[in-house]
Amino acid sequence: MPNVRFYDVPGSGAMSHKAANYYEDKALCGFDCLVILVQQTLAEEEIKFALAALEYNQKVVFVRSKCDIDFHLKDESGKNLRSIPSPEEIREHINELRYGFNRELENHAPQLSAIKCFFISSKSMRAIVRGEPSDMSFEEAEFLDYLYKQSKNARGISTF
Repeated sequence: MPNVRFYDVPGSGAMSHKAANYYEDKALCGFDCLVILVQQTLAEEEIKFALAALEYNQKVVFVRSKCDIDFHLKDESGKNLRSIPSPEEIREHINELRYGFNRELENHAPQLSAIKCFFISSKSMRAIVRGEPSDMSFEEAEFLDYLYKQSKNARGISTF
């Protein structure tokens, strides 16, 4: 993606990166779009960052990665329980994840319910960026398209 750059800032909550002032200390408001990586459950820090971004009228998006790992469960003998899932199984899995994520938002931060959440696999994301085939895809292409559009909108550019 031309003219789009990703910056990975140190994680918050560590001794050297206190969560209380993290958004301001790291000047996260200076980015076109704040991408907040979430685990299987939404944490208090992630909610605080999203709320801070909204205060600055900054675009924000949640991303839940490692979706492929959900399909690589093994039994006690080490044998894979599932092979590569079908596109329908992937869609169903994403729908289940989205339902759970939206319920968490409703319960803990309903004011964030309009923020998009993309469900991706870092392995599939790398394959897309490199132009390589991937054995499964989640919402990586949609996520990259969203970021591209947000970058263009932030600069008032109709084409790159």
